[in-house]
Amino acid sequence: MKSTLLQNKKLKAYSALACSVVAIGNAANAQIVYTDITPDYTGTSAATSIYQLNLNNDALTDFLIGTAQSSGGARVAANAVTTGRIGGSSSCLALNANAPINNTAITSWSSSATLASWGTTGVYGNWGNVTNKYLPLKIVIAGQDRFGWARLDVSGSASSASFTIKDYAYDSTATSINAGQQIAGFSNQNLLFNTITIRTGNKTLHLDIKNNEALIGTVKVFNLLGEELKSSSIQNNEVVIGMDDCTTGIYLANITANGSTVTKKFLIK
Repeated sequence: MKSTLLQNKKLKAYSALACSVVAIGNAANAQIVYTDITPDYTGTSAATSIYQLNLNNDALTDFLIGTAQSSGGARVAANAVTTGRIGGSSSCLALNANAPINNTAITSWSSSATLASWGTTGVYGNWGNVTNKYLPLKIVIAGQDRFGWARLDVSGSASSASFTIKDYAYDSTATSINAGQQIAGFSNQNLLFNTITIRTGNKTLHLDIKNNEALIGTVKVFNLLGEELKSSSIQNNEVVIGMDDCTTGIYLANITANGSTVTKKFLIK
């Protein structure tokens, strides 16, 4: 199977409520456009799923991320549609949060590459059964390279493969971006994003703070209409917010601590 199979399959359009924001920081001439895919999109090899990624939200597809399956195994691969390129050579890079994405840090870029493939001999590629890794991307705007990322989970076996894409961003003016970066010039914002994890259960929101970080701040819960529903202070390594009076759906947790603010989405069932 070759990754170019993705371009030969009939495209399946995916409509989602995607929240795009422009985040401007203190860095001169830096502007990051961030898109949260709500709900997350999951594709499987059983349905030969393809996600059409429009990195700069200009109504033109820049990348295809999809699955393919045959008697020899299953795979997840990516293709650039226009001038885009994907970080890595035969296998896409799977970056950790805050890794730099630019032409100096990444010297090999491809128009098509495999994230991971599974067969009878095992798994090939950097994306074999990983969660919350970042795919480095770049596109050309007005003759200039502009860099971005997409956050995915990828899993599979010889008989099936799947991926979940959660969000993506690119810097429309600068020649570099960090994996997971949403606000230009604010490294503390990225640290805060990766310090706090969210989990839900029994109509309750739990925020866990990693590594016993000393955080002082507040957590506010909003619905997708922007209405504030809950508020709680951060005083220890776990914040618990009851959601008994909220209906099933997607909500946003706005977390402000130690001078930085991040927003994470979560689902109440």
